[in-house]
Amino acid sequence: DLHTGGKEMLSHTVYLKGDAECRALAEAFGHDLLLAEAAGEDADAEWADRNFGGKLRVAATQEGIPTITPELAHNTELVEDAIDAGVAGMLDTLRHLDMLPGEPAPTNATVARNHLGRVKADDSGLFHVDGDVELGDYVEPGDHVGAVHDPTSYEVLQEVTVDREGIVYSLEREATVTAGSTLVGVALPLAE
Repeated sequence: DLHTGGKEMLSHTVYLKGDAECRALAEAFGHDLLLAEAAGEDADAEWADRNFGGKLRVAATQEGIPTITPELAHNTELVEDAIDAGVAGMLDTLRHLDMLPGEPAPTNATVARNHLGRVKADDSGLFHVDGDVELGDYVEPGDHVGAVHDPTSYEVLQEVTVDREGIVYSLEREATVTAGSTLVGVALPLAE
């Protein structure tokens, strides 16, 4: 793969955890990874700090309009496979809503939680991915991803390892990172 920097993200669909119709919409859209996002009192402190309650998807769902957020992974470029997946997902969602004839394609999606399995940079510096971890991999605590280096001495400031079991759905590929930024996102599988 040719990596041009920035955050790589596995295509996925986010829905409000615990909402059956949002879950059905997410399944109809058809990505292999569905991320159940907790809201309100069920969410972590950062959810409130970042005012995620104001997200259109959350606000619409709370007003009785089931809503999902498909994330097609390529947000800075036009990638035909991602465009095709988005169109197919939209058509299947419309079929699920009986706005088009037919049935959505069946899915064997993995359902997981997002935001909980993030590995963050302890310090600002240069992040170099040198492990075997790739998007979509199932990982376990201790799996090596890379290291954050001091930009002047190249001293290792942080060995970056996964801290939870789950599926890698985001991976920072930009060399320059700031303290507190997410380096690896691990989706935590939910028991069905």
